Amino acid sequence: MKKVTLAWLIAFVATASAATVSASTLEEELRLYAKPMVADISHRRIDIHAQFSGAELLLYGARNAPGEMIAVITGPKVDVALSRKDKIAGMWMQVERTRYKKVPIYYRIASTAPLDEILPQPSQQRLQMTYPLPPLAHANAGEERMREAFLQKLRDKQWLSETPSKIEYFGETLFRASLSFPGNMPRGTYLVEVFLVQDGRIIAAQTMPLKAVKTGLDYVLYDYSRHRPWLYGIFAALISLIGGWLGNRLMRRGR
Repeated sequence: MKKVTLAWLIAFVATASAATVSASTLEEELRLYAKPMVADISHRRIDIHAQFSGAELLLYGARNAPGEMIAVITGPKVDVALSRKDKIAGMWMQVERTRYKKVPIYYRIASTAPLDEILPQPSQQRLQMTYPLPPLAHANAGEERMREAFLQKLRDKQWLSETPSKIEYFGETLFRASLSFPGNMPRGTYLVEVFLVQDGRIIAAQTMPLKAVKTGLDYVLYDYSRHRPWLYGIFAALISLIGGWLGNRLMRRGR
């Protein structure tokens, strides 16, 4: 009887230990899968066509921890060449030139509060929460003017805005923001990055791709002109010939 009781006790202790381990493992898994924030956008693709006049994108989600929200939207990255001309001996000549590699030509930001109240300046620059144009190593007055002229050109096209849009809270957890894109938005791949910040520290982040693509006949013609210029030339010549022939026939009928 003692042997049976002892064996049962050992089995009970082993089962209890296994249950404790299982509960601990389950708790750890739940902790890992309980995300502090979940975000999404209303659509992942914007079609640019002949009648395109702009687009509205809805950013929405929920947070499972207290904090402030920041969203950064960056557009297609391109190589930028800046140059400055000056009059020398009565002729305009290029006197300075600066290049930037892989610079986003579209940049907007949204937040629940002013950025300086959410994150310190070094963290903002490191996470590209200010427009990510690399600083000039040995900047002079001419280079600074070129740089500012480039930024002003992006502002004029509504491709750059340093003033954050508003992210609104609904209740304790839900948030949303309306993101506007102008009718002349560049086509390509965009990134929408969302951050949850608590006490000056990022505790959650999420990145979502967004594509802006040209559609319709204008896109076909644009694509052929860029990638198949010889075929585009033949097509343009045929259209001209057909148009001339039709015009000639109409003129003869009118007589």
